[in-house]
Amino acid sequence: KFDPKKAAEEQARQDKINTGMATFQQRIEEVRQKLVEAFITSGLADAVGSALVKFADLFLGMATAISDFVKDI
Repeated sequence: KFDPKKAAEEQARQDKINTGMATFQQRIEEVRQKLVEAFITSGLADAVGSALVKFADLFLGMATAISDFVKDI
């Protein structure tokens, strides 16, 4: 039996989750932009180019693992 109150509560719960995830994604993008800007303007990117690629791969792997974990919750 359809319960409009429960449906509204579930929708509110989903909206809260979606808002939280969107905010989290936006903050991650802001951090990424700041890190890229700092590396480029400092000249550090030139000095440690290959290490940055390895770090980026590691970070991507960690982010993927976190994403998979969150999906399983």
